Amino acid sequence: MAEGAARRLGLPAETVTRVRRDGRFTREHIAAAPGEEAAVMRRFVELWEQADVDGIVAMLADEALLTMPPEPMAILGAEAIGEFFRSVPAGGDLGRIRLVPSRANGQPALAAYFAREEGAVFEGYGVMVFALDGEAITGITGFAGMGGLLTAFGLPSELEA
Repeated sequence: MAEGAARRLGLPAETVTRVRRDGRFTREHIAAAPGEEAAVMRRFVELWEQADVDGIVAMLADEALLTMPPEPMAILGAEAIGEFFRSVPAGGDLGRIRLVPSRANGQPALAAYFAREEGAVFEGYGVMVFALDGEAITGITGFAGMGGLLTAFGLPSELEA
């Protein structure tokens, strides 16, 4: 049974088996001092704005996990997450996505805004919630296509180009 789930999620069967044994498919956020968390998030945004995916990968724990509920998607490992960032969000054109710091459930988060074309307004798109262990990012839970959610975070629904 683990093999079928592993194929659907693109994960090794032993990872699915471990997740089922442990009873959770998330990464625990180990709260750091607020200044340290803010510094990690600032660095992530800087690297994103520079489209420096290698720099982002260096911030990730080796077994970092990226999920995007409710999609049955899980990407395990820093390098695999890097490949995702190089190709999927905005077709790999990270400059078309602006990130704005926020918090969700006591964890650092980044609201994402997407410009459909160059010079266009950045429309609210979703939220990434981060799990950190010190300076290492151990998990990212992305809620895509949920731009309307941003107002609940006290954020604008769009940003100027």
